[in-house]
Parts: sequence; structure tokens; C-alpha cells
Amino acid sequence: MVYLYGRKIRVDVDNLRIENLNVSFDISYEKLDFGKAEIKIYNLNKTHRKAIEDSKSSTVSLSVGYEGTAYDRIFFGEMRRSFSEKKGGWITTLQTGDGDKAAKSRINKSYRPKTPKRIVWADLVKALKSSGIGVGNAIQKFQSGSYQDGIDELIHGGASSGKTLKLLKKMARSAGLDVQIQDQELVISAVGEPLDATAVVLSPRSGLIGNPQKGVDGELKARALIIPGLRPKRLVQIESPSLSGLYVIEKSKYKGEIRGQDWYVDMECKER
Repeated sequence: MVYLYGRKIRVDVDNLRIENLNVSFDISYEKLDFGKAEIKIYNLNKTHRKAIEDSKSSTVSLSVGYEGTAYDRIFFGEMRRSFSEKKGGWITTLQTGDGDKAAKSRINKSYRPKTPKRIVWADLVKALKSSGIGVGNAIQKFQSGSYQDGIDELIHGGASSGKTLKLLKKMARSAGLDVQIQDQELVISAVGEPLDATAVVLSPRSGLIGNPQKGVDGELKARALIIPGLRPKRLVQIESPSLSGLYVIEKSKYKGEIRGQDWYVDMECKER
């Protein structure tokens, strides 16, 4: 039995840590796209409101937990906009995105004939890294790809000019790879394959809410209590009275509040 009660939320804005206040949030993760979150903090004191609103470039982390457990981060990104309003008490809203640094990155490089594609890939990855995005093992992952045209070099040369991430995704596709940004880090995986071989088990005993609904095209919609890590390309094992099987998440939306009714994640999945 997994006990998921006694909810708690922690928000970190740069070096400012906020706990023990009412917080609500909406987080959206789309397939192979940037995550975004809107976080509302209630009755934040004047000093902390000003610190957040005066910050021009902030990282924002949202972590959740349950009574007797450690916090787990469910969102990490950059501040896009913040503001405070007085509606009875003060409400401070943080509008944030994961991957904004990557979206702004651009590259302009030319290549001689017969330049290995791995050189082009490395330059694209380095351009993202210089913008503040973590690259992990992205360069090594590309070496495991299989080029659709069977050619591992630019026969006639070429150029990389434009938005770095767009060019990287196009090149990754030619090698049978998907590219995502999660928590300000590059995540590389095989096209159509989940990120991990181990599935998260979702059953009524481990947080699954109600009965998942299966559409005519095989897509599955399911709801669970908030569990970290339920993001696109994550493998889940659904076990309910109405159906069971392995599915890969394509979209997920987290919605929660300490003192409200909302505390769940909605998922759209495809059958594995």
C-alpha cells in the first residue's frame, strides 16, 4: 500500500525558499515541447513579494511531498513574469517556462564537404550549453543513432544557421532520435521509445483515480494523485478494474493546491 496524504509544497525562486504557505499550481507538459507552469503563492510577506518582483532573471523550482516523505521536484524553469494582487489577502503569481533559454539560442556555422555529422551535432549541443541548458550525455547519445540516409557526413558541406533547438531536433530525427528539454536539461531518446525501461505502476492502491478512459484510436486518458515524474515519454503500467497494460505518456498536466480540492495529474497516453 502506498500512502499519499498530508500534502506539502515548496517553492524556490533563486535563493528564496517558500514553505508553509498556501500555494496552488498548474503545470503543463506537452509532447516534445516545453513545460510551463503558473504558480500562485498566497499571503507572501512584503519583503519576499518585492524580492520576487525585482528579480529580472530567476529560476523557479516547485517541489511536492507527502507526510513523512521527502520533497520531489515536479517543475524547474525560468521566470517569465511575476506580479502580486490584493484580493482579500495578497496573491503572488509566477508565470514560468522550462526551456526558454533553449528557445532563444541561435547558431551560425558553416561546414566543409565531408564534415562528419557528429561535429555538427556537437556544435549544436555546445550552443545550447552556452545558453545555460544542461547537455548531459547528449553528444554520446547521438553516436548511438542510425541515420535514415545511411550517410554519417555532409557530403557537400553545409551550414547550421537559425534556432539551435529547431536544427538539433531536425538532425536528431534523421538519426532516429527525439529531443526534449526537461528541467533545463537536454533529454535524448529513441523515436517512439520511452525514456526508461521501468514503468511507474498506477493502480487504485498507488494513486490512480477512477477508471481510465480509452479512445477509439487507442489513446488513454487517466488521472492520478500527484506523483513526480509523470511526464511525456515516461512508461506507466496501468492496473485498474476496467483495463491494464503498458502505456507511454504523451501529455500530462499537474494541478494542485495545499488548501484546495485539486491534487492530481491528468495524462494522455498511447499503448506501448
